[in-house]
Amino acid sequence: MNIQMQLSGLLITLLILYFYKMHETVGLYTEKLFRFALYITIESLVLDILSVVLIMNMDRLPLILVKGECKLYLASLVITTYAAFAYASADVTRMAKTNRYVRAFGIASSVVCLLIMFLPVSIYQEGSVVYT
Repeated sequence: MNIQMQLSGLLITLLILYFYKMHETVGLYTEKLFRFALYITIESLVLDILSVVLIMNMDRLPLILVKGECKLYLASLVITTYAAFAYASADVTRMAKTNRYVRAFGIASSVVCLLIMFLPVSIYQEGSVVYT
């Protein structure tokens, strides 16, 4: 299986989380957004690794399980994008206009996640290369 990059990314992200947890925080809004983005990134990496493992073993597993997990992974990418956007825009400005953009992007992300869950997903596997 070709998951070395995902495992490396997960290890680096867990190290960032470890060092982040070692320091006391003030509890600012941006700290909460950063923590949310970090947890969502870890979750997305775990789902990515799990999807590769399930795809590589899909001849022994129910197809609905494999496709369901692949859909969860794709939806986690959308949520990760939203979390990163919310965190990046929080420091730009505190204007209500920016908050409206973040809220609109959140609604759009939710709609995309619902579409991912209801639409069919295709799995591509050739050797150690897998895609959904």
